[in-house]
Amino acid sequence: MRRPRITAALVTVCAGLATLLAAIAVHRVLAYSVAPRVRETGVRLALGAEPGRVMSMVLGQEAGLVRTGLLMGLSVALIAGRLVTALLFNVELSDPLALLGAASTLIGIAILSTTVPA
Repeated sequence: MRRPRITAALVTVCAGLATLLAAIAVHRVLAYSVAPRVRETGVRLALGAEPGRVMSMVLGQEAGLVRTGLLMGLSVALIAGRLVTALLFNVELSDPLALLGAASTLIGIAILSTTVPA
């Protein structure tokens, strides 16, 4: 049982690092895509646009990037799940709780990364 436990621990650490790297990447991409529009947002607000409407416009445009990234990431995770199943003992093909946790973490990072610069 020692070898499967070590393998499981290594996979857990690698998964945590992968989620951290993905969160950093999502933050950088979204912050970079919103930053050039800060001046445009300021002009819209100066001309009388409602702040909530401007925020929803920015969030709506960035939601497309997040949606595409989540769909691609979940599909790759499901495919990679087949490979990991062969390495680990008593592990399901796709753990819905783990996928939901990672997706919700990245969605939270995406919301923060979009709203702070906007």
